[in-house]
Amino acid sequence: MSDEQNPPELEAIAVIGMAGRFPSAKNIAEFWEMLCKGREGISHFSREELLESGTSLRSQDDPDFVSASGVIADADKFDADFFGFSPNEARLMDPQQRLFLETAYHALETSGYAPDLYTGLISV
Repeated sequence: MSDEQNPPELEAIAVIGMAGRFPSAKNIAEFWEMLCKGREGISHFSREELLESGTSLRSQDDPDFVSASGVIADADKFDADFFGFSPNEARLMDPQQRLFLETAYHALETSGYAPDLYTGLISV
């Protein structure tokens, strides 16, 4: 088809690689297994654990306080050098941005395409 018959907004795309990190699941396979087993990924914390993490008793006694959170394993293990950042830049980055970069890289890895060798467009 010519470009006139197939405008860019109508061109097909293919999802060929996926990645994700979730509370209590390091990847999509673990997340799916957790869902199939009816488990939740939220962590619940005791008063002692909350105190050790720096949460005051006053905060814990607030009726709106929730002693649970979605914890992402190894969120503090960002490889700054691999992504071209200095350690100081990595410390200043939003943790969500670091996780996004890692997850985007893993999605590309699961696609089976080598970005340096592929001549087409790749989006993550």
